[in-house]
Amino acid sequence: MTTLEKKALTEKQLASGLVETAVFGGTGLLLLSGLLVGERHWAGALHNPLPIAALCGLGAGLAAAAAALRGLGLRLQAGRSSLPRRLLFSAGISVALLCFGWALTPPGTSAAGRSFFWLLLLAEETWGWTTFRKSGKTGTQRVSRDGLPTASQKLAASPLLSAPVALPEEVPRPEVMQHLTRRKSAAGEEELAGWVRMPVAAGQRNGNVHVAFCPPFSRTPELAVEQVDGPEARIKTAQLFPYGVRLDLKLAVAATQPDNVLLSFSAKTSSHETHPPAL
Repeated sequence: MTTLEKKALTEKQLASGLVETAVFGGTGLLLLSGLLVGERHWAGALHNPLPIAALCGLGAGLAAAAAALRGLGLRLQAGRSSLPRRLLFSAGISVALLCFGWALTPPGTSAAGRSFFWLLLLAEETWGWTTFRKSGKTGTQRVSRDGLPTASQKLAASPLLSAPVALPEEVPRPEVMQHLTRRKSAAGEEELAGWVRMPVAAGQRNGNVHVAFCPPFSRTPELAVEQVDGPEARIKTAQLFPYGVRLDLKLAVAATQPDNVLLSFSAKTSSHETHPPAL
């Protein structure tokens, strides 16, 4: 790694750390503020209704702050945090908003102001929990970046596939290192397709993955590989045999944090034989 690359890596790690600190620090501050306001209301303070304008302004500000923190937080945690941790993060924001709503809309608050205030908070909560479900229906699966097609969509569109492959609709869970589907057509066409994942440590730029073909093909298959997710990488087929393949990967820039590269692939041969001829 050159001096410039090391400097760029350090700057990216620092920026990423500052953003993460700001997001989780802001979430903690929002929750603490909500609990304090709720406690003051419970103690008998804050019993005078707020004017409609002030109430609407506070509602809009709270909803915007919660949406920003929730969106950034879930994006930072995508693929890296367990379901309980992400659930705790989102629930903390919801608890904070509930405390603010309870304390700032005491009896006597105008119906119009109360309705608009709660409508803003409920809209944010609906969006927030919908985003939470989409960020990982199982709590740990990763969402394709930048609005790209999912792994199954890309794999199904591969020019080597003569028919759709039965794969899950979403990206596999982070702990799933390989997901393989093998099939044989009526014409004797043998195909193995799926996903393979290469973990990347902070500062790492090079790595490799191995996929075993079991049972082996009768001859060396045709191989198609495409990156689906993770930091941009150059993929090279280092070794390809009837019984497996080794892929060498080189990231465009060294990873700034622990991550992984997700690949879709298809190995295909038209031979009618599944196993190599017996010796």
